Amino acid sequence: MNEQQTEYRLPKGTLLSNGKYRIEAYLASGGFGNTYVATDLAFDERVAVKELFVKGICGRNASTGEVSVSLSENRISFDAHREKFRKEARRIRKLNSRHVVKVRDLFDDNDTSYYVMDFIDGESLSARLHREQRPLTEAEVCSLLPQVLDGLQTLHAERIWHLDLKPANIMVDREGTVILIDLGASKQLQTADGVSVSTSSAMAYTQGYAPPEQMDQHFERFGPWTDLYALGATLFHLLTLQRPPSASDILDDADAALAMPGVSSRMQQLVRWMMNPGRNGRPQSVDFVRDFLNNGMEVAQEVTQMKKSGRNHQPIMSQDEETLLRGEQVARSQSAVKRLIDDMVFVAGGTFLMGATSEQISDAFKDEQPVHQVTLDGFYISKYQVTQALWKEVMGSNPSYWKGDNLPVESVSWDDCQDFIRKLNALTGKKFRLPTETEWEFAARGGNNSRGYKYAGSNNIGDVAWYTDNSGSKTHVVGTKSPNELGLYDMSGNVWEWCQDWYGCYSSASQTNPIGASSGSGRVLRGGSWLYFARYCRSSLRISDSPGSRRSRNGLRLVLSHL
Repeated sequence: MNEQQTEYRLPKGTLLSNGKYRIEAYLASGGFGNTYVATDLAFDERVAVKELFVKGICGRNASTGEVSVSLSENRISFDAHREKFRKEARRIRKLNSRHVVKVRDLFDDNDTSYYVMDFIDGESLSARLHREQRPLTEAEVCSLLPQVLDGLQTLHAERIWHLDLKPANIMVDREGTVILIDLGASKQLQTADGVSVSTSSAMAYTQGYAPPEQMDQHFERFGPWTDLYALGATLFHLLTLQRPPSASDILDDADAALAMPGVSSRMQQLVRWMMNPGRNGRPQSVDFVRDFLNNGMEVAQEVTQMKKSGRNHQPIMSQDEETLLRGEQVARSQSAVKRLIDDMVFVAGGTFLMGATSEQISDAFKDEQPVHQVTLDGFYISKYQVTQALWKEVMGSNPSYWKGDNLPVESVSWDDCQDFIRKLNALTGKKFRLPTETEWEFAARGGNNSRGYKYAGSNNIGDVAWYTDNSGSKTHVVGTKSPNELGLYDMSGNVWEWCQDWYGCYSSASQTNPIGASSGSGRVLRGGSWLYFARYCRSSLRISDSPGSRRSRNGLRLVLSHL
């Protein structure tokens, strides 16, 4: 390789895609690429750019920036990786998950390929460990884990394996959302005709996070279990600050290799299960990990075996027992609509200051400002979050991840809520709707009875909310915490609540009965959930999500203008 081919990174100021993007800084490198911060010059926005650059076989001409391949016999293989890189970028672009980095553009330049991603305003878990110089607590890990699982499940549903999951590739943005990055789209390397790179770096991986099938380059053995091994290693590192042991060390002495002093036996069980060197001994999918988190190892392994054998986990009942159970369920559900109407709480009209008021300001985000005056007419709001019993009565099905008639319904999109409301209104003759964002905040603050609390009903979040520190990573029966000043339950925590509004910026002008932005890409959610920290359960905190998104942390509460 000549002197002009010793540069591996593009310098600051390099223009790509006919001047569309300008490189601002180098971020990181992996086995198959370099990542940069760049500016989208058309929109003056920061983006991240991933460049296909295979370690061990690629070089670069320092004068032109063009990428070269070190050995002629590797050209066919590089071209195969390049086509895979392009195909996977297109597939990832179609994924609909907040927990997977978004691909915005794909192009060729410098005799290689690039894809452009959203730039995430946050930090990786690796950076967090370095900054805080301490391991994460189990509560912190359990607040992040369901989001990581959501992201992996989205990938695995499309048969995309991450293959480089580790703390450095798990980002958390300023809203607390976990986002998987560096998906290594080109890492499913073997082509249909068996072409592979003729170099020892064909399947790059991070030592300690890769299971034996990845280290041994057995592509045909890859699957969800491969990423779940890496997730187990990630949990080990987050909880101990220790580098994960190699699979061979685990085989030699698992007790010594996976020792986790101060970590609960339950969490140690999970890590050991996921880091089993034998792929068949690991959880086979994200669902099996969720079974463990909800029910423990014994039930999770039982469900695993039943799913492998094709058997149903539900116990067999006689026809009489099924009929009796069905009758009991119908009787319970038929009371749900009546209870909803009986439990509507009147919120008298009034004027209040909306946004990051003095009790909120130390934890507030920019989108909670400016504080502005709002005047509202009176309305009725449901005392409780919509339950699964009510949803089932109206819709005939239950989409929730955690099942229970008196648990809040979740895993429902904003669009699903509109369908539910239409059917509920046809059933009752009422005009139920989602609250506006302003109505929601006024009610959460206690309306005209407000005592100026930070959360809905207290300055002590544990009194009024199920959130990450006390939820056990699941939802809870509605109405089991203390109510706020209006007698409303779970306005902080348990599940996020969809509002009617499009998400938009606040105005400083006084408003009367506002209905939010006229358009947008996301609908407003309020209140925090079982998954989020206290900061996200405050009465003025606001986030948004796409109207079609279904997540196990999102539910709803209903409003009536008139009974």
